[in-house]
Amino acid sequence: MDGSATPTDVALRVRPRQGPLRPGRRLEAILERDRARGEQPPTLERTTDALPAPLYHRAVFTDDPLTPEWTHTLVSHLLPD
Repeated sequence: MDGSATPTDVALRVRPRQGPLRPGRRLEAILERDRARGEQPPTLERTTDALPAPLYHRAVFTDDPLTPEWTHTLVSHLLPD
């Protein structure tokens, strides 16, 4: 490790999808809790395909606010009735 790289930098290069640094880990835990309660949440893949892109697009490319109403509508399209 050179003097400019932090341990986190090295960990991200060596193990980008393992341990506590793995993307989606929190979301995966939420979906697992839903399953444990007997619910049928969408898959992690479907959830990550449906939520981050519209949120990112709205936050970066528009002047529209990320309101609770808009977010609720976005999530309601993902969840079954």
